[in-house]
Amino acid sequence: MKKKTEIIVVIVLVLLGLVVSYVVAFVPLGPSTGSPIGKYKNPSTALVVMDMQVDFLGEKAVIPVAKKQTGSVIDAVNSVVKKAMKAGMKIVYVRNAFSSLDVIGNMARNGAAIRDSDGARMDPRVQIAGNSIFDKRYPDAFSNRMFSKHLEKNHVNHIIVAGVFADQCVMATVKAALNRKYEVSVLKDAVAAADRKSRDSALEQMKTAGAKIISSDQL
Repeated sequence: MKKKTEIIVVIVLVLLGLVVSYVVAFVPLGPSTGSPIGKYKNPSTALVVMDMQVDFLGEKAVIPVAKKQTGSVIDAVNSVVKKAMKAGMKIVYVRNAFSSLDVIGNMARNGAAIRDSDGARMDPRVQIAGNSIFDKRYPDAFSNRMFSKHLEKNHVNHIIVAGVFADQCVMATVKAALNRKYEVSVLKDAVAAADRKSRDSALEQMKTAGAKIISSDQL
């Protein structure tokens, strides 16, 4: 009986270890914190375009934003990209690139944006300016240290955020940036979500957190 109990305990501990390992490897724990940004002599602003990918915007998107928002968010993002280019602003693109090993997460996401898949590509209707593109496997863009280093290298102290999903990756990145003392603006007409209620609620939450909510006309 004692030996049987010991075997059960070992099995439970192994299963618990597997659960913990999975959580550490694949489950996001909310917006990251990180050190506050430096005081730059000549600070700059960057436009950050989030997750404008085929699996969210395409005709056969597996996790689509609201159909009524798809065309408008693409048009708005392209418009602000052109404005940013004209102004000489830094433009940064962020993409989801989920690991094929994250079986549970991929099932929950309908297999969306798995690294190197067709659905993980940027939607071809989105204008790409430059080659500053960073992949992530958590909602928060700062989870990719190279993204953070790129902003630091270019002395960015203000980010303007656009893209999808407003209530998930956009909001997680906005809150992570605020945690690091960035000035943050969110383009209300250049973000989208699964429905209008989710988008509007996210905008209100980001405003409460300290972000400025502006329209692309104000850029």
